[in-house]
Amino acid sequence: MGAPADDAGESEWISLLKQHRQEAHEALTAPARPSSARDLPSEHRGGSASGHLVVLCHGLEGTSNDLDYVSRTVLSKGEAYGMGKATVFASRVNTGNTKDGVAAGGARLSIEVAEYVHQHPGLDTISFVGHSLGGLYARYAAAVLSSPDGRVAGLKAGAFVTTCSPHIGLRRYTIAFAPSALHPMAWAVLGQTGTDLFLRGRDPLLLVMATSTHFLAPLRGFERRRAYANLQGDALVPFASAAFMVAPPGSGGGG
Repeated sequence: MGAPADDAGESEWISLLKQHRQEAHEALTAPARPSSARDLPSEHRGGSASGHLVVLCHGLEGTSNDLDYVSRTVLSKGEAYGMGKATVFASRVNTGNTKDGVAAGGARLSIEVAEYVHQHPGLDTISFVGHSLGGLYARYAAAVLSSPDGRVAGLKAGAFVTTCSPHIGLRRYTIAFAPSALHPMAWAVLGQTGTDLFLRGRDPLLLVMATSTHFLAPLRGFERRRAYANLQGDALVPFASAAFMVAPPGSGGGG
């Protein structure tokens, strides 16, 4: 699942997306293997996965345990917020493997979700909660798993939530201004993920994700969409990139 060449243009990113869609479709329709308690999140062992699936996606160098608080909150208070019976699935597929790019991580997430949904036919709604880089993985996976009728992985699209996700990259919006001469170092430190985050190349993936209907239309299908950002103090993903705004409303810095 390599990245397009710098001079390939948007069409190669979209071609890659379509390839990932085919792979996810195969996972959704493959013969199901018998499920076991180990297939279920620890909070649901001993019961069947049904109702509203909430997929949690960790960030750079993260683990599936990073969003444990969110998991506990959804399980304890989800019904009070109108979610009905919730099944929480903390993605594990990108643990220890977050430097090979947004497309690669998002594709892995889409296959993981497709296989889980296929094994648990009692699910009817899907929501995503992505933290930091996990929010970008979730956006890519939603595009892979979407269908023209607005469903995602064959399920009704519920909520799409990101927390401190670098939606518009880090080339301008990070702890300090990074001269363009230093941008190539992003690959040396973070691999293809660094290339994506610093918008390297002629048609950076994050630019395509922010402008192409292939990525925007699936988001419109979710009933609720929220992007949460820290107003200040986030050295890695400042407000502008996480909230799609140059400055907070009312700050006098534009928006």
